[in-house]
Amino acid sequence: MKIQNVFGLLLKFAALISVVGVILLALGIFGYSFYEIFKVIKTILFEYSEEGEIVLKALKSIDLVLLGVVFFIIGTGLFELFIKPIDNLPGWFHMKNIDELKAMLIKVVIVVMGVSFTGRIVTWDGETDLLGYGIGLGVVVLALSYFLKIKIVEEEKKI
Repeated sequence: MKIQNVFGLLLKFAALISVVGVILLALGIFGYSFYEIFKVIKTILFEYSEEGEIVLKALKSIDLVLLGVVFFIIGTGLFELFIKPIDNLPGWFHMKNIDELKAMLIKVVIVVMGVSFTGRIVTWDGETDLLGYGIGLGVVVLALSYFLKIKIVEEEKKI
């Protein structure tokens, strides 16, 4: 067996270990998010709580679900890139290169940041400076969006 083949198998094995770890992390986060969702539903149905508190807890639960999605995307993307394509995924989910994986992650991260900021707005105490936080978040979203736009233009030029 050639050294290149052995090295290739070792790299695939290392990638597989990483993929398994990331997918297990995603499943753990999904499980925890479902637990938090059921706690919110229990609070709504059986306990008294202020509307703002319920909205905050619900947004935190959604934030956890989205975080689980991020890790799931990373795991499946790495599997497709380093091991082999997965046949039964939707067409938009297939990763052909690392740039597609980065683009998909950036899109989800932008949504997570938006949900997180919405949670801060809902629970605003009137004292915390949300303007600085919002401007900083807006700059990051603009930078990530610009990065995505550049990547899309580069891909269109290749075609």
